[in-house]
Amino acid sequence: MKKILLITMVFFAYLAGTSTASAQYPSVTPKLYGSSPFQDSLWTLDTTNFSVIQRFGPTLSGFTITGMNGLAYDPTTYETYIIMKVSGVTGRVLGKIDLSTGVCTQIGNLGQNFSSIVFDETGQLWGATGNGSTNTETLYKIDKTTGVITLMYAMGNGADGEILVYNRDDNFMYHWSGNGTVVYEKWPLSNLTYTPTNIPIIGTTGGETFGSLYVSPTYTLASTISSNFRRFGTNGTCSAAVGSNPDDLRGLVMPPQFEISSTTICEDVDTIYANAGSLQLFDTITYHWGDGTFDEYAVSAGVQASHSYSVAGAYTIAIELDNGNIQDTAKLFTIQVNSTPVVTLAGNTSICSGDSVLLNGPDNVINQWYMNGSPVALETNDTISTNIAGYYNLLQTSANGCSDSSAVGLALVDFTNPTVFIGNDTTVCDQIVLDAANATSTYVWSTSGTAQMETITTSGTIDVIVTDTNGCSAADTIQVIVNTSPAFSLGADANDCEEIVLDPVPPVVGTYLWSDNSNGSALTVNASGSYSLNIVDANGCFSSDTVDVTIFGLPSVALSTAPGTICNYDPDVALVGTPAGGTFSGLSVTGNMFDPSIGNGNHDVFYEFTDANGCTGFDTLTLVVDGCLGVAENTTATLLVYPNPSTGEFTLDIPVNGAIVQVTDVFGKLVYTNRFEQNGVSTIRLDENANGTYFVTLTTPEGERSVARLVLAKK
Repeated sequence: MKKILLITMVFFAYLAGTSTASAQYPSVTPKLYGSSPFQDSLWTLDTTNFSVIQRFGPTLSGFTITGMNGLAYDPTTYETYIIMKVSGVTGRVLGKIDLSTGVCTQIGNLGQNFSSIVFDETGQLWGATGNGSTNTETLYKIDKTTGVITLMYAMGNGADGEILVYNRDDNFMYHWSGNGTVVYEKWPLSNLTYTPTNIPIIGTTGGETFGSLYVSPTYTLASTISSNFRRFGTNGTCSAAVGSNPDDLRGLVMPPQFEISSTTICEDVDTIYANAGSLQLFDTITYHWGDGTFDEYAVSAGVQASHSYSVAGAYTIAIELDNGNIQDTAKLFTIQVNSTPVVTLAGNTSICSGDSVLLNGPDNVINQWYMNGSPVALETNDTISTNIAGYYNLLQTSANGCSDSSAVGLALVDFTNPTVFIGNDTTVCDQIVLDAANATSTYVWSTSGTAQMETITTSGTIDVIVTDTNGCSAADTIQVIVNTSPAFSLGADANDCEEIVLDPVPPVVGTYLWSDNSNGSALTVNASGSYSLNIVDANGCFSSDTVDVTIFGLPSVALSTAPGTICNYDPDVALVGTPAGGTFSGLSVTGNMFDPSIGNGNHDVFYEFTDANGCTGFDTLTLVVDGCLGVAENTTATLLVYPNPSTGEFTLDIPVNGAIVQVTDVFGKLVYTNRFEQNGVSTIRLDENANGTYFVTLTTPEGERSVARLVLAKK
């Protein structure tokens, strides 16, 4: 039972197809038309439930119709053809029928008793004769303009029936024949001979097939002698019975149906909605709206369309169908598009406290103001004056009944003034910055400024007017006394070797405070760093200045010479100054050499050095010059040295055993030392040393000393 119900629901849904409309589209009911072969009845059924919509008897001028053996719909001319049994006329008559009125027009006598007719998608009409015809169960081509028939071939196959249906998907003709035993077969329409393919029937046929209708590529709808419908698949599957027919329906057609939502609309405001149904014989549908635009749809994708018009006037909507062979207009609708008033509102959108505003709209026939979506009582003019905040719009209706409101209403907002406070009366030093706040507003200062903040440098009364974005204004006033801060300078950044005195220029009357917390009028500094001075005058105004000071300090200087006694007969004594590069001075000083020949006694020598910063350091050394005669006279061991000068090798005549011999340069640097255990002659070499004067000292085990000067003069 569930399976049958599902098949039935799917079947109904397909027949309804794209004709089912949403709320804004007009509903299209696919209508199925069937004719009675036994009486003058044309039935119209609602395919959504197979209920009867209408029944009437077709008419043919001058004749009486007693039965109709078939109906066929031409997908190229959008006309329905009918086979009529006419009283007093032998044979069957081919005609056209207006399905909305039942009025028929005669084309011609077919000469044979045709059981059914069908169109292929090229517009060719085909017919099959029944068992009561002169030529039974025979397929004919029929000239739809004259009724002249052309024999194709005999079909045969069973008693009664002989119903044809054309499948546009596979270009096959399908054929039912027989009553008790029903034969279901097909053959390509391109065949010129009768070579059918039998289709085994799966299910129960319900007896003789009276009429058939192409619904989809995979199945057809058939009416049976049992006064019901069954769905026949192209594979032979036969569905359960559907519906209860009021008659044995011989011919079945389901022409396209079209509906539009209205024939009168308003420009720019209204939309015309169009819908179509029963388009199983067509591939595309095109809506030509009459204003030069169109919409085209594949039938499989949907057939609903909508359109709006921006210019008033009369338009013809042409609905065009295409079945793959012929594309032509199937339906015309005439509509009237009336002009719509254009509503634009103007006026201030804000109300300042205690004010009111005037809102304006265009002149028109009928006006009605709305606030917050509800009509405002008695406000039917094109202007409204109000002091009530809310959302306002104006609905205008023209003489033809078209109404519209402004695309954008006016949101009327009630605002209080901005609060403005720029401070209390004040006394300041140099300047003050006043802030009127209320960002995004506009400002007018009594000083001609127009910014939110204003810098005041002179005494006086200061006013400001602030207007916010809503046009609401407020003001404030302040008294300002501006005193000038004391002006002084500590000068440029300075440097010195020992100390600097910082003294402001000019001197300012006030309270002084240096960065070392002293409060004198000047500050002596002897260390590098930043030094600042704050001065507060009698008005309490404050000024400050800062200077960077660099104290380099004096260089550390040392003066020295070789150790030992300086004899007045000695050669010049070398003076050593540290750091090097300074200047030596003093009596008997030449360059860095001191001449002992100045005489016995104490002699001061000096060394002065100036560094890269220009700072100078000093050192003093007292040299003692001795005659050295006592040593030579008391020495029992006199040292003899020869040759002197020498190129590097010297001979020593050592007078005592165990003597120590030392050689030093003029700076006192020891360059040779040795202990000689035996007296006598020995040789020493100084050729690795630099040319110059050297001193040889012999010291006996008893501590007596003898000194000799030698000169090294290498070539």
